[in-house]
Amino acid sequence: MNPEYDEQVKQFAISLTDTILWCLSQLSVDDPKNSLRICKQDAISLSSQDSQVYSVKSEREHHLWRLKLKPTPLVTDLRGGRLLAFDPSGTLSDDAACQASKGYFDVDNVPPFDTWVYYVYEEPYIQRLANRFLSQWQPDSEYLIAWVPPQFLELADAGIRVIPEKCITWLDELKSPFANELQSRGWI
Repeated sequence: MNPEYDEQVKQFAISLTDTILWCLSQLSVDDPKNSLRICKQDAISLSSQDSQVYSVKSEREHHLWRLKLKPTPLVTDLRGGRLLAFDPSGTLSDDAACQASKGYFDVDNVPPFDTWVYYVYEEPYIQRLANRFLSQWQPDSEYLIAWVPPQFLELADAGIRVIPEKCITWLDELKSPFANELQSRGWI
């Protein structure tokens, strides 16, 4: 475990706790296309992913507070679900995952908004800017982490398998510093 990740992992755990509580209270197994899309967002833009994730987290916290569902202890496991990593800049928006997952993923391969947990930047800000300027974006240098409820694991996996550009992967299969840190702490 790397202590420089302590604050990030703490924020991740808080958001994951809220995500799991909210999703389990709102999901509809019979409607994967519309389920878990209450914290509505526009299509994820390439310039403001982290602000969109923050907006979803804020709206979810408001709903939890309003319903008096705010948890006190943080979750310590994934409650039978699984985490995925989505690269919004890598999607071809080809609708394949949407079809295969019966609408769990949208036509742009975006997981349901309510499942968004955390946005990860693996590189410092200045390095990200330099790499984008030099067109040297590295796969897995930034991505959205989303929680997939156990009820939707098969649909999500079906969607992931058909995405030709591989913009979504299971987080436990991703080799990145933050994913490795979560694994070392027992999250994945």
